[in-house]
Amino acid sequence: SRRAIWIDGKPIFLVSGEFQYWRVPDHSRWRSILAQYRAAGMNCVRFYFHWGYHSPQEGTYIFEGNRDMDYLLTLCEELGLFVVAAPGPYICAETQGGGFPTWLVAKPEVRIRHLYFHAIKRWDEKFMQHCLEWWKRICEIIARHEIVADRRGCVIAFQVENELWQKFAFADEVGRLAQSARELGIRTPIYHNDEMAHGSWTSEASDKNQSFCGDLYGVDLYFTFPPRDGSQDQSAIVIAAFTCGGLSTCLECFGIGGTGVNGRDLPCLNSCYHKGEALHLKPEPLGWKPQNFSRSLDRYEKRMMQIGGTAASRPIFVAEAQVGWINQWARTRGYDDFYRFFGDHFCATLTTTLASQGVTAINFYIPYGGTSYGTSGDSEVYTSYDYSGFIREYGKLSKRGRRTRFLLLFCRSFATLGVAETEAVEPSRSTKSGKAYVECSIPDILIKTRISTGDSGFAYLRNFTGADAHFSLALDGAVVSGHLTNRDSVIVPFNIPLRNSKSTGFVMNICSPRVISRGTYLDCEIWICSMEEGRQRFILSPTLASSDPTWTVSVAWANFDGAGGILEAHPGDEGEVAPLLSAPLEELPRRPTPSGPSVSLSAFSRDNGIVGIAIEVSEPCVFTLYDSREGESAFVRVLCLSEADSETFTMELDSSTESYSKSTNHALWAAWGVDEIVLDRARKEIRVLRNPFPSMKPNTLWMLGSSSPTLKGHSLSEVPSRLKEILPGLHAISFENPNVEIESLSRVMRSKWEYQYLSWDMELAGIPWKAIDYRKERNPLDHHFTGGHILYRCKFVSSRNRMALVVNTRHVAAIFCNGRLVGSHICYSHGSVSAGAMHAFDIRWAGKKYYDLTSFLKRGGNDTEQELVILVFSFGLSRQPFLLNDVRNRRGLLSAKLRPRPKQAEWHIAGKAVSSLNNPFNTSGLPTEPTLEDPSRSHMNVSGWTVDDHVQLTYSPEKGNIVWYRSQFKANASSGKVYAPLRLSFRTADKVHAFGWVNGWMIASYISYVGPQEDFFIMPGILAQEPTHGDGGKEGEGMAMNDLVIVFYGSSNQVCSVQVSIDTWIIDNESGNCLTEQQGGKPFVRFNETISLSA
Repeated sequence: SRRAIWIDGKPIFLVSGEFQYWRVPDHSRWRSILAQYRAAGMNCVRFYFHWGYHSPQEGTYIFEGNRDMDYLLTLCEELGLFVVAAPGPYICAETQGGGFPTWLVAKPEVRIRHLYFHAIKRWDEKFMQHCLEWWKRICEIIARHEIVADRRGCVIAFQVENELWQKFAFADEVGRLAQSARELGIRTPIYHNDEMAHGSWTSEASDKNQSFCGDLYGVDLYFTFPPRDGSQDQSAIVIAAFTCGGLSTCLECFGIGGTGVNGRDLPCLNSCYHKGEALHLKPEPLGWKPQNFSRSLDRYEKRMMQIGGTAASRPIFVAEAQVGWINQWARTRGYDDFYRFFGDHFCATLTTTLASQGVTAINFYIPYGGTSYGTSGDSEVYTSYDYSGFIREYGKLSKRGRRTRFLLLFCRSFATLGVAETEAVEPSRSTKSGKAYVECSIPDILIKTRISTGDSGFAYLRNFTGADAHFSLALDGAVVSGHLTNRDSVIVPFNIPLRNSKSTGFVMNICSPRVISRGTYLDCEIWICSMEEGRQRFILSPTLASSDPTWTVSVAWANFDGAGGILEAHPGDEGEVAPLLSAPLEELPRRPTPSGPSVSLSAFSRDNGIVGIAIEVSEPCVFTLYDSREGESAFVRVLCLSEADSETFTMELDSSTESYSKSTNHALWAAWGVDEIVLDRARKEIRVLRNPFPSMKPNTLWMLGSSSPTLKGHSLSEVPSRLKEILPGLHAISFENPNVEIESLSRVMRSKWEYQYLSWDMELAGIPWKAIDYRKERNPLDHHFTGGHILYRCKFVSSRNRMALVVNTRHVAAIFCNGRLVGSHICYSHGSVSAGAMHAFDIRWAGKKYYDLTSFLKRGGNDTEQELVILVFSFGLSRQPFLLNDVRNRRGLLSAKLRPRPKQAEWHIAGKAVSSLNNPFNTSGLPTEPTLEDPSRSHMNVSGWTVDDHVQLTYSPEKGNIVWYRSQFKANASSGKVYAPLRLSFRTADKVHAFGWVNGWMIASYISYVGPQEDFFIMPGILAQEPTHGDGGKEGEGMAMNDLVIVFYGSSNQVCSVQVSIDTWIIDNESGNCLTEQQGGKPFVRFNETISLSA
């Protein structure tokens, strides 16, 4: 329809989350993460399908193991998640080469995305044919899972290309792909996501750029960024996408400067522009500006109408709604700083605001970012892709995710009651139409009112006052009080019919608690609300058709301690609530919690003669409303939860009805009360992660449903009989925290380190040096070397006693001369036109570094052979975003000049050709690195390993060029009773380069003087799952053994060291940010319980 996507005859409020499976290579975690999405309130997931991940070599396509897309889509079907399929071919996603295969990028004759130069395109049929070949492979899989082909399927939409501005695109660039998708069996709606609201591919009008019009209009929405997220070159002026006009850029255009981060090594710039550390100021907590938020969103619906076409006639799909933001290499801020910048309420308020603009389809980018292990990321991002999301990289559901869940469950559960099909109304319409709408005592808090059918509607509230706000809401003479913390938001339903199995007898006019969700449970409506301090009020009235002055309303209530009662009200009975119902529109005082009953009931008469009911609640409880006109039948049950319990609440809504089933045998559940709850309807089980700290009170898990839960080792707790009568199907399990030391749950036992030095000229090193023509063959992409290390060797003959090297590399380089480390440097910039630019235009002739090699030369008289080795670490290929032609920006060695020029020089290159690897990303580029087949590097000389008893790892340049350390550690498998994710941590005061592998997976790239990452997530699925066994209960029995390998080298000809440890995550329990124990942090350790549900 104009407003919403309908499935099986019902409007759906689509709340989706991005999931990037290639950043979760241990596919044993896919199910648990997707189940977390579902538990966090989402009913859909969007997948970018990564061409380069599936095709490591030309003509080869892998769809098995951790690349099994049939399995991934089947998981979504089992979990009840819709899928938006986005197979590219270009996917962006801060991934290597934008998702294109290395073998394709390495073809110089192919114009990637038809780009000849930045913003200049020339059609390339070869490129299109390669794309169509990928299309054939992936569309076949997607088509099998379309919901229109099989009701048990999951795919409901199909995205073509990504962020391609129509104004600068060819007519067939999207059209050919869309047509091919249809020919290959894709029947679902096809759309393209605009990178901004340009209106691309929305109109069917014929013009030279139009051979495709999307069935939907998809658009990205990124509008709030941490400060100083531009070029970071303080001498520069930002114009559009390019940085130019600054002193640094001008100098680099003449080949002057460029080394360091953003050219900081140049003395004049360092003294003039980079004094202090202002360059990398961390963002302020809650630093986003409400005025930017309002300016970007409060006229969003009007903007879509102005665009016209499908943007005005079809549902708006926000294909990427901002959750947090990416972080780059060489920042001093991290994702924890980003979390503080965006705060707990950002995404919830974004959801409220978009809903107020009529948006009913939202895909969040990205609830769980995952890990850019190895070289999977592009040149912008480092290993962690945490994104400060709903779910932190190590698996913790943050408070931002919990607060957003309030809005997601609300929008989904009220979709069939009108929130997915609304029209905006102006306040003046209330007088013209004779209908009453919600008014607020603080007008700026009420941002929009929308109506659905009849008098039903929704008021959208948002607090941008700068402080916590107490206010009043008035509707047709009835007043309720409200409260919002700073930057929080809420959607308030009004005049919502309450139906039971017989009729519609009452209307919920308005209520003061935050409504989280609703559904049909057993014989009537059920509403779930979050309580705040003070009395909360529900205002109801009978429908006009069933008004009868002789009726009696009764309310049965009970709190969670078992206290309760039954209250009755009759027309004409006016209790203490009556005077407040006609109060003027002004802020009402927050009344203290009374010492009397938890629930009170009053009847009242409005000026228009309609009789109403006011129910007031003072503490968490359950109440049911009965109507004597229908033989004491129930019309609504209301579950009022404490604010703490409401943040744990999750609900299994059926994907087709988006509500509880009416069947009394429905086995699906709502649950609340413990730290994190994940419902898995396919397996009919509840997974509970609960906090084991002795300081925490015993956890009680409350479950609502018709099944009988069973949990091995635990028994059901007794639910007070009065509570059970009012809310049938309520069960509870109380968990007593065992008297165990937390450290024992997360213990890591590591064996002693062994180390071995390697030199570039050692036969043992096994480096496959390949002779090259320096002028033509030094580009690493020609050899299929992408991110990570590339080695260059120059053997030269010189009779001079002095020698210097002028070298230009991307991005980090270490220079060795005759086996000795001379020094290292970096050339990397956050600017768009600069030496080492992470995007756009890299000034290749700038960024040169001078090294004096004199003291490192061999002294052997005339014609002495010397050896120079340049070890380069590339941050990866750029990703070709928007109109930028940067995927082939040079990496590795751009130039090297020896002065004076030697008599003769022979050049060699070495690295890891990713086209030779099954997984093109699980590599550091070092030819001698560990592999999945040999995770401990056992192929090295066994007698060459030396035991090291020290805690710190040490690198001595005199002993070799690089040093390998290896060890083993035992840890509890996180798939068992205890979930205790681990991190590999590096700490040093020296300038070092260190890279880490666990069981053959490269999970850590640590460059201490570049940063910012120091703690690296050890993905649970890569850990050994089979425990070692021993006799007599030895320490470590029952824990699995894992291989740990570190390669390490310094940045100068000095001894340096780094401390390496494996630890649990010490965190703040609300945000998931890392803290020290001195700051109040606690280990992220959870008991992992599984509760089976049986009918």
